[in-house]
Amino acid sequence: MLDADITPQERNILLRLGLVETSDRETLAELSAWEGRPVRWAGQLSAAGHDLLAYERARPAPAPSVPEPGRTPVEPTPRGL
Repeated sequence: MLDADITPQERNILLRLGLVETSDRETLAELSAWEGRPVRWAGQLSAAGHDLLAYERARPAPAPSVPEPGRTPVEPTPRGL
């Protein structure tokens, strides 16, 4: 993920949780050349991040809930990490 793909707050949370690792200067230089703009931050999934994705994909989908008569189901909206 690149600096344009994630907010600083999301980046800090992922780093604090150990789910991503920050790319080194050489990788940032290569990415900057590839993107045609300065890339100030880039990260890749850590081993823990890969494990979390594998777990998430392996979990069964939750059973759909049936609302009580007269009630309307409400879906939460994501607010970041």
